[in-house]
Amino acid sequence: MPAELVLLAMGFTGPEKTLAEQFELDLDTRGNIARDASYATNVPAVFVAGDAGRGQSLIVWAIAEGRSAASAVDRFLTGVEHLPVPYLVSMLKETSRTLRRGGIAIFETPNPENLLVGSHAFYLDPTHLKPLPPATLKFFMEAAGLRDVEVAYLHPAPADEWLATGDPAVRDFVNSRFFGPRDYAVSAHKP
Repeated sequence: MPAELVLLAMGFTGPEKTLAEQFELDLDTRGNIARDASYATNVPAVFVAGDAGRGQSLIVWAIAEGRSAASAVDRFLTGVEHLPVPYLVSMLKETSRTLRRGGIAIFETPNPENLLVGSHAFYLDPTHLKPLPPATLKFFMEAAGLRDVEVAYLHPAPADEWLATGDPAVRDFVNSRFFGPRDYAVSAHKP
């Protein structure tokens, strides 16, 4: 019988295996894409929700998991200080791969070179994993293939909080390490 469109209703047979193979995703014992409690798969920066990770289920579960997975992805992308090093490296490589030639990538994060930030303020956010020094983030960005990497120091304490008297060498050291830039941004271009 001739037709312009044929829709096959075959029931759920599991996630598309070709996709899982292309991304080298692990499967669980039921043939679904394996994931942890935050919907992250074995491949850094790849998340799965709904039937592909749960198996055949109700649409309400897929909707709920989609929202939860979106929240997990948002936490993952919130800042480089929130990422385990393997995910950070993977994210920077993917940034380098997908960024348009001449495009700019900019990442801003708390500055642990400021001793008040590195020893105290950083840890007020319980989602921060570990401080990331500017030289380390710069190195990771260059290793990912980004070029012309520059560090910009941002948000020093207000000038009225800085020491104004005392030995100039001591004063300058204390001001730079305690009241200097509380954040920094690293920018780079894709060649």
